[in-house]
Amino acid sequence: MNKVAMLYRCGAKDILKAAVENRASACISYMFRGKWRSAKICLNGTGLNVLDIEVAARKKPQLMRIQNNQAVSVLIKYKHMKLIFDTHVLWVIPSQNSTDRQAIVLAVPNQIKLLERRRYSRVLIPEHLHINMRLWRFHNVQSNGHILPEHQWKCRLVDISPKGAQIAFSKAQYPDFVMGDKVGMKFTPMADEMPLILEAKVNNIVATADKNHICLGLEFSGLETSFEGKQVLQRLYTLVEWYELNRCDSSQQNVLPNLSAPDHA
Repeated sequence: MNKVAMLYRCGAKDILKAAVENRASACISYMFRGKWRSAKICLNGTGLNVLDIEVAARKKPQLMRIQNNQAVSVLIKYKHMKLIFDTHVLWVIPSQNSTDRQAIVLAVPNQIKLLERRRYSRVLIPEHLHINMRLWRFHNVQSNGHILPEHQWKCRLVDISPKGAQIAFSKAQYPDFVMGDKVGMKFTPMADEMPLILEAKVNNIVATADKNHICLGLEFSGLETSFEGKQVLQRLYTLVEWYELNRCDSSQQNVLPNLSAPDHA
C-alpha cells in the first residue's frame, strides 16, 4: 500500500505554494449531470486562503461546467508525491487568454492527503485467462447512458496497470480508432467478479509483428480524485498484483505484445 500522510491548514498553504512555483501538473474532478468529469488544470498562484487555477490549453475547446460554490476534488503531482484534496469553488472567472480557457478560484483546503507516487509496470495477461472486453467511443453513448450493440467492439486485454491498458483487435475487425479518442471499456477481470467499467484515452496505436492484430495503448482517466474512481483504482491495484502472481505460476506465454513500429498515428 502507498504511504499516506496528512497536511493541515498551514502546511497545506506551504506545499500548494511550492507546487505552483514548480509548475506541478494537476487535474480537477467535478460532478456534472450525475457523472464525475475531469480536466487538466494549470496552477496559477496562491493567495490568502485561495488557489488560482486555469483549465489547461487543449487542441480541442473544453467546456467547463463548474459553478460558484461547487464541490470539487483536485489531484496535484509534485515531485515524488501526489497531493489530493477536496475543496469548493469560490469564483469562476472568464479567462482573458482564449475562449477555451476558464479561470477558477478555489478555497485552500483544511487538509491535504499526501501519497507517494506509485510506479507499476504493465502486467501481461496470462494467456490461459484470455480476457475479452468491449470498447466504445464516448460520442456513441446515448443520453440515457445506453450504447447500441453496433457501436460496441469486441477486443482482447493484453496487459494492464493502474494507469492504463493495452488491448488487441483482430485486424479484420479493427474499427479505425485514432489517437486521442475518448473511449469507454468494460471487462470482467475474473469469473466470479463484477465487471469493471473504465474511461480512457487512446494514446498509442501499433500493429503486432505478424500484422494480424492492431493494439491500442489506453490511459485511464478520472480515477484518482472521485470516490467511485478511487474504488476502481483500488480494484486495479489488486488486479495487477493478482495477474502478476498468476503469470508467474503459468508457463504459457502471451504472444501479442511482440509489436512492430507504429503503423497508425
